[in-house]
Amino acid sequence: MVNKEVKNKIIDFYTHMTPDSLENMGSVYSQKAFFKDPFNEIHSIEDIKKIFSHMFESLDNPRFVIKESVQEDSSLFVTWDFIFLIKDKEFLIHGSSFLKLDENDLIYYHRDYWDVGEEVLSKLPIVGRIYRYFCRKLKV
Repeated sequence: MVNKEVKNKIIDFYTHMTPDSLENMGSVYSQKAFFKDPFNEIHSIEDIKKIFSHMFESLDNPRFVIKESVQEDSSLFVTWDFIFLIKDKEFLIHGSSFLKLDENDLIYYHRDYWDVGEEVLSKLPIVGRIYRYFCRKLKV
């Protein structure tokens, strides 16, 4: 069962993540952790580190703001805002993560859910126009 201390440790890891703190990822993730988001599907803590390292290399001031969390048994569901800068312009992605913990209270399953269309594609110049056109056509 996910207790409050474990939940807070995981949330703290994400809200205070830095390039240096990625070396401590083993304090919250299992070595063979599974991670999936709209762009990646990987099966090791080393590859998860690469994703977050890439985030810090590609974006300015990336950070997570945890909005809510719900725990049940060995699962934790967290909603978050991912905020970052590109060329001094702030971007915000709303999303959520479903986490499963093993018997050592380490994350072995991490699935991120967020809407690539609304959060990314709709904001691109040409693709966004096409995306918004189709959204208008499908809207009731």
